[in-house]
Amino acid sequence: MAFNYKVMQIAAFFLADYNYRRVMVNGLLKEDEYYLFNKDNPYYQLIHIVSEPLETYYQDQEKNNAICELIGKNAKIKDLQFLEIHVCKDECTEDMNDLCICIDEDYYSGTDLSNLYPGIKSQVHAVLDAQKEKTALEKRINKAFFKRARKSIKVFSKEYIVTYILMAICVINFIVRSILVAKGYSESAVQVFVGGDYKTFTYGLKQFYRLVTYAFVHGSVTHLICNIYSLFILGRYIESKYGALKYLIILLGSVLSGSLVYGLFTTNGIIVGMSAFLYALIVMFVLEAVMERGNVSRSLVYILFLNIMLNFLPGVGWQAHLGGAVFGLVAYFMFKDKEVNKSYIVLAVVMLLVLGVKYYSNKTINPIYAGTDFEVCEMNEKLISEKAGNSLYMKLYKFYEGRGDYE
Repeated sequence: MAFNYKVMQIAAFFLADYNYRRVMVNGLLKEDEYYLFNKDNPYYQLIHIVSEPLETYYQDQEKNNAICELIGKNAKIKDLQFLEIHVCKDECTEDMNDLCICIDEDYYSGTDLSNLYPGIKSQVHAVLDAQKEKTALEKRINKAFFKRARKSIKVFSKEYIVTYILMAICVINFIVRSILVAKGYSESAVQVFVGGDYKTFTYGLKQFYRLVTYAFVHGSVTHLICNIYSLFILGRYIESKYGALKYLIILLGSVLSGSLVYGLFTTNGIIVGMSAFLYALIVMFVLEAVMERGNVSRSLVYILFLNIMLNFLPGVGWQAHLGGAVFGLVAYFMFKDKEVNKSYIVLAVVMLLVLGVKYYSNKTINPIYAGTDFEVCEMNEKLISEKAGNSLYMKLYKFYEGRGDYE
């Protein structure tokens, strides 16, 4: 069926002007069909817009009743009010009462909703270029969505405390890193010292905490600013939507997934930065845009394209980005409904266990960067204690002595 811009004209009216959002119903939606939900609307919390003739009103009653019951239960609305809108020139009958209206260009039938939604009768109008109208309507919907998102996100709020703590840790870590580099230590040794994921230490010395701490280490001011900005925009939105606990699960899972996948595809190297987590957030945001709002803004497409292209630059750990993105995909379906999907919890746990086993089985650690290794030992001795430095020296000595299994 060809795209019906009239359906989208009505949908844009409710989405942009009345704070409704599009909900997906188990793949039942067509391009010219919308289910819109706003639990705070005092008149109709759920609206169904379709281009089918009015005869389908009776055919779809069972389906719509089931959808109303499900959404009402999830939103904890005891008496959810439902409105069905058919974009056609059929005439509504009396038995439909205020449950259904028909609307088209210069046509309206059913209960007059002008007092509830002023301007509704003028929303459907003819256009010369349907594709151009679709683009304009998408812009209107996206503009309204981001405007509401900005209003709902207060800069200083306990609602985003985890995001702010993460940002603070990254900044503090970078300050420490900068001071150490200024003192003459090499960049690579400093990154390892402040928590970078480096297989010689992570796997060889069993310092597995580095599989997570690397996310808070950044290699340059540009790297830090890009990640902090992305975290400020995407992190606050995801944290406010899913809550602190789920947000922390997404953080831990994506960062761990990123480092494990990186370790599978590489033999040694230093990985730093929060990009694995940010890729998980990007994937979740895109899935929400496609599956709940029905479209993706052009600006978001540009951001995605830029991030994809960055993976082809030398020195960029695309493997970690891939791991984070895959976990973000699983996390979206795990948390998208109010009731956590246990199947996806199992999938996430199994995925991380498999990656962990594969990572631990990949014993290859080549090349060995002896200069970096012993500089980190020297830093431990001077900056922490002589005992800490000597302990690290001994662990490295034993590691090198038994390196036969790692070549």
